[in-house]
Amino acid sequence: MFMNGCEKLGIRSAVAPLAILSAPFEGRPPCINRGFCNQGCMPDAKFSTLIVHIPKAIKAGAEVLADCMVTQVLMGKDGVAKGVAFVHEGTTYEQKAKIVILSAFVVETPRLLLNSANAQYPDGLANSSGWVGKSIMVHSSQDVYARFEDEIRMYKGTPVLATTQDFYRTNPKNNFTRGYTLHSHGSRPVEFSKAISQMEGGPVWGERLRETLLNYNYYGRITLVGEVLPSPMNRVTLVDEKDEYGLPRAKVTFSYGDNDQKLIEHAVCNMSTILEAAGGKVEYVVPDTAHMMGGCRMGNDPKSSVVNSFGQTHDIPNLFICDASIFVTSGAGNPTNTVMSLALRTAEYIKEKAKQFELLRARSV
Repeated sequence: MFMNGCEKLGIRSAVAPLAILSAPFEGRPPCINRGFCNQGCMPDAKFSTLIVHIPKAIKAGAEVLADCMVTQVLMGKDGVAKGVAFVHEGTTYEQKAKIVILSAFVVETPRLLLNSANAQYPDGLANSSGWVGKSIMVHSSQDVYARFEDEIRMYKGTPVLATTQDFYRTNPKNNFTRGYTLHSHGSRPVEFSKAISQMEGGPVWGERLRETLLNYNYYGRITLVGEVLPSPMNRVTLVDEKDEYGLPRAKVTFSYGDNDQKLIEHAVCNMSTILEAAGGKVEYVVPDTAHMMGGCRMGNDPKSSVVNSFGQTHDIPNLFICDASIFVTSGAGNPTNTVMSLALRTAEYIKEKAKQFELLRARSV
């Protein structure tokens, strides 16, 4: 449906690249198009760290401690990280380490750094620049649903089946900078009903909701992955309220800027045009967001960034951040492959500098 609409409009599209097996590999079976990728892939055809990297790490000798909450990064007086404190079943433990790597994502990584403040680092760890927690981003992710005469059956296949990046780059003719990706995107019945109950212009309920769901198989959807510009005003901070571990909770502040709103408007118009070209009648536009990024930005200048290009914090040489929080911009594509590439780069750097970290620890002890 999506590719037919794009072709009629002269928009280039392609089958989407996915980290989902199409043939047996490493003991995992291929995808059978059950369609429940977002709810959990029972045959394990879909990639996740849980089913791919962690089993390999355990086989190689790694120990994984589940159901633990890290409450603090422990620091030595010499400015070197010594390890972490964590809570497991109500008991606090300390794990010593030569290197500490934080991979707690966009909210919890800044929160942990801020909650690890001490006399030496009163504003939080790795925060001499003041950028920890600032410039968090999402992707704008509006959904446009259209009803067709023929069955679409959105539950079939993987969620993203086809995509176009013809609108990815800045176009001087537009009234906004940067751009977006559009995906053909499936939707399961419960997700579909929840989405249209939150649509722009007010929720759908009662008889109209019932009629729409009875005709679920005739609806198609296109989803936006829109680049959101970074703003220091979008940030993670701490509040006085404490969680069950006695730690200040995170407060997330976010709103779209003027450029973001103009991009969304342009994208919704194009999504609607594609659906109509394919023979559909647009009925629902649903606001949404996806893919959080930022909060511990990467950069060469320690005065305006938290980590260098290897994820190594400028302030603490053996403290690394390895997740989407080090993104400087959001781009207009799904970020998982970029996160994995950065993780590989960080791992190779740590291996290369292993002897230096041994010396750091020796001095610290």
